[in-house]
Amino acid sequence: MKLILKLFRYIGYLIFRPIWWLEKLIPRDKNLWVFGAWNGQKYSDNSKWVYEYVLEHHPEVKAVWITKNKEVFFSLKQMKKKVCYSNSITGIFYCLRAKYCFLTHLTIDVNSFCINGCKQVLLWHGMPLKKIGLSEKKKDSKFKQKVSCLLNPYNIINPYVTFTSSQFFD
Repeated sequence: MKLILKLFRYIGYLIFRPIWWLEKLIPRDKNLWVFGAWNGQKYSDNSKWVYEYVLEHHPEVKAVWITKNKEVFFSLKQMKKKVCYSNSITGIFYCLRAKYCFLTHLTIDVNSFCINGCKQVLLWHGMPLKKIGLSEKKKDSKFKQKVSCLLNPYNIINPYVTFTSSQFFD
């Protein structure tokens, strides 16, 4: 049963692969930034603090929090902050149009399917980058990387910038 589900998932990825590449043609708004944290489940961590900073100090930027959690959604709405569900029409629109995407974990912090062409800013804390994935590509064979990318392009971390705590970790 697991094998059949996995097969259907990969067939779905292959069908939607052209859409993934077409997303790069969508013009991005440099003043629209999306933020997410903890697989879309929390309003916390480094993304929260950068989001709060941008709201307070950069009114020219439209900062939007993307979530999958009802409690987070209603809490931010009550605080009068711009928030959308990741799979809503407005959430998809903002992810497709945003120039920058701020993440604490992976692309599933926002909407993985709609951020191709967006500049990913990784706000991880700690420096186990080898374990998280940036160095994993060196371990995998070239063939395995190409097959993985072909079958599931939506979990690819493509960082524009990653912050580190010191030059030692560069």
